[in-house]
Amino acid sequence: DADIFLSDEIWKSSSAIVNTLLRAINEKEYCEDGATIKLPLKLVIGCSNEYPTGEETSAIYDRFNIKYESKYIQEDSSFKTLIGMPDEKLEPENRLSRKQLAEAIEKAKGIDLPDVIKDTIVRIRKELLAEGIICSPRRWKKAVRIVKAYALLSNDATKVQEQDLMFLKNVLWNHPEQR
Repeated sequence: DADIFLSDEIWKSSSAIVNTLLRAINEKEYCEDGATIKLPLKLVIGCSNEYPTGEETSAIYDRFNIKYESKYIQEDSSFKTLIGMPDEKLEPENRLSRKQLAEAIEKAKGIDLPDVIKDTIVRIRKELLAEGIICSPRRWKKAVRIVKAYALLSNDATKVQEQDLMFLKNVLWNHPEQR
């Protein structure tokens, strides 16, 4: 009954788990004892200390639209802050209710995508293809939804602007060296 799901060390999953996750992400369904259960899934987060290898993970890897690599703390001051924190778990400062999330999703659907931005996206696609970076039509469609959400959440915009397209650097690569 979860609407947000986090899978740690996702690339260590068995093929059975990967196939189950594919169905959950694509059809929002789960099969248990022959019964199909509808899922209220809104967000799937996959975490790993490694990148996927092998053909069996390529389909699910393509479903993770935003890819973000976090690095170990580099700055001494930030590291000092970390080791000086209390041991108990800290609650996040910003919280978004499920209702607020649903409202943001609906509002993002209405963000305008001007023709000049569509033309820029077409140019980006051509440049990526020339570099051998191929994104599925599904990823491009979701990339536009992500950019609209980014425009809304980053500056409460009513239309996508050129600077919003910079977020695509977290969306359009398949292998780390393509970033």
